[in-house]
Amino acid sequence: QGEPGGMGAGGAPRPVVVLVAASCLATLAGCIFGGSSKFIRLTPEPGCSTSWVDLADATATPLCCPVQGGGALLCQSLSLRAVGLLTTIAGAWVVPLVPVLVSLISWRERQAALHRLGHYIVLLAFRTFVLYAIVDRAEALLQPPETSACPYAHLRRSGLCKENWDGADHITLFVVHHLAVAVFEAHAVLVQRTSPSVLQAASLALSALTGCLACLGIAQTTAFFHSLSESLFGLLLGLGGVLVWEKLVIRRQQLTPTA
Repeated sequence: QGEPGGMGAGGAPRPVVVLVAASCLATLAGCIFGGSSKFIRLTPEPGCSTSWVDLADATATPLCCPVQGGGALLCQSLSLRAVGLLTTIAGAWVVPLVPVLVSLISWRERQAALHRLGHYIVLLAFRTFVLYAIVDRAEALLQPPETSACPYAHLRRSGLCKENWDGADHITLFVVHHLAVAVFEAHAVLVQRTSPSVLQAASLALSALTGCLACLGIAQTTAFFHSLSESLFGLLLGLGGVLVWEKLVIRRQQLTPTA
């Protein structure tokens, strides 16, 4: 038996190490592919499913998706509907918990899985009602209201610019809700001292899928929808939140079942 923050059976790496490595690599990939782009959604023009303007060149002709040629990478990334699902209320609160819910089916692992489920709900609530609420309020207090003094304001439904600094909350969501829960749950399943089962394999597969989609979401958000400083803030806030959760909640109780 072992704590989720330590080495698991067979020398499995700490979940936090895997989390930090995966999220940082995803952010780096987004920086490489996106450069200095930060696209803002506009009211769709005729013939477009979505329209966007890059704040790096706010006077340029809006980008229409779907599109062929230049700018197609953004439009192609938007076609990954599974990534978008993770940012919905249901996706943010149900999808991360599916792997541990699968583990609940096993009577032998039910008690340990219930403990993990409770820990994950605490983590999700911490991100939603503490991290998000504090940052959102701070941004509103520390910055002036948005105005309409920009070339694209008339193309937005609100009629307002989007010039204020905006911490990448979606990156925080991907890190905390999806990647962290997937990594910790996979670690818990891998270090169980029971014989392998179909349920364990299904739980691991679902955790891997969720983690991969979360990494794609981090890369996409960094590449197209936030500045580097905003993306790094969202990343560090998410990782910091997970570290606080691990120290205050997880390290006081074993996340993996006893023999």
